[in-house]
Amino acid sequence: MVKPQRKHLISLLLFIALGCLGCSTDEDILSVVSPSPVFPDNGIVKNAYNDSLGRVNAVKKARQMTDLEFTPLKPILQRNGTFEPGITYKGILYSSVTELSTFVGEEVSFHTFMTAMHNPKSKLYTVDISKPPYHGKNGKAYYGTVCSTFVSYALGLYPRYFANDFPLLGFMEEVDITNPDIIEVADVLWKNGHVAMVTDVVKDDAGQMLKIEISESAGKGCKRYYRSREKFVRLLGSTYKKVLRYKELYKNLQYTPLPQFVAVLDEEPVPFQYNDDLCVDKGDKSCYLESEEVVVNVMHSYDYMEVYKDNELYETVRTDSEDVILSNLPYGDYKARIFFNGQYSDYTYWKTVNVDVKADRGAGKIYFSSKNATPQYVKSLSITGFSPNYPTRFYGCYILADEDVARGFIDIDKINMLPQYPYIRVYFSTEYGTIINTPINWNEQ
Repeated sequence: MVKPQRKHLISLLLFIALGCLGCSTDEDILSVVSPSPVFPDNGIVKNAYNDSLGRVNAVKKARQMTDLEFTPLKPILQRNGTFEPGITYKGILYSSVTELSTFVGEEVSFHTFMTAMHNPKSKLYTVDISKPPYHGKNGKAYYGTVCSTFVSYALGLYPRYFANDFPLLGFMEEVDITNPDIIEVADVLWKNGHVAMVTDVVKDDAGQMLKIEISESAGKGCKRYYRSREKFVRLLGSTYKKVLRYKELYKNLQYTPLPQFVAVLDEEPVPFQYNDDLCVDKGDKSCYLESEEVVVNVMHSYDYMEVYKDNELYETVRTDSEDVILSNLPYGDYKARIFFNGQYSDYTYWKTVNVDVKADRGAGKIYFSSKNATPQYVKSLSITGFSPNYPTRFYGCYILADEDVARGFIDIDKINMLPQYPYIRVYFSTEYGTIINTPINWNEQ
């Protein structure tokens, strides 16, 4: 339960911070925020109130990942076991889905993830990405997150950085690891191959840290937990090798409340009505390439299905099969509904995306375009989506500038490709999430 003083301070903070959206630095934000008293049991509010809206957003987004509850309808395979049907779990599940580009939060919406969870025929239940035709590494579930995606989402970093990038980033500064009293909310804890984030610091009236909350994606999924000062000091000496602080936290201004799925801090839950009649197999409001089959899962018998493209009737389907497979759909915005018992169901929505990616090895260029999506960045990875440990984002990744998008190509040298990671992926964004082309092997002539 949120204490009255905490709820009051958060509301006051949000009122002040929303008036500061034009601020450019933490100092600018601090200049209009009067100092707050120290509350020993109220570290989140104290730190957030004294610093910036970006810090509040980091905590809220981390809470979305750790506090989301879901109840599987069927078993969901994990690298360390299985999520069993009928049991309610908390925290986005762990799965390394770089090959698919289906990280929840960064590339796939919570809406899509939760509606896939509610669809007993969705890919979340029917696909194991560790088996052909996939090449999964450190993951089996079709949707999920990993440690670096978790921290990147919370801090507003896009596209995500890999764990071993964080100590090398110019906008990260090292904090004295020998002094736990200077640790702040939104600081990043780093060890080789893993990152976590501080999401609460409880201090006494003298400013000495009493306990600390750590949030991370590890094991089976996202979680948060407290450690006493003594245990945290031991962690700093044995497990975590660096504490890093994001110097540009003031840029973390984007936050979307999701109270229909998970209400955090001062938010009130909002009921959500799932479509129990039909849903596409990736989850509602998901993306498909034009070359992909779209499977509309129907949960019971019906008379016929209407498929709409760009709000115009595209096809009427009459079949004895509950599920409808739609192939070679031209790019556009789609929705479908069924007619049964003398009435229409609600719609399920999806987008079919046009992407065109070509490699001109002779000219050393990568060409890309789309008729209904925006190219965002280019990566070269292994076929599984794996990339080198040290560093990663600095090799094999290039964020497209506006002029690159307008021109429609980049030189291969721009992504600093390593020979052992030759699979080119271009990431396109839509209002329903991110989608990638079928990877192109640069080494194949």
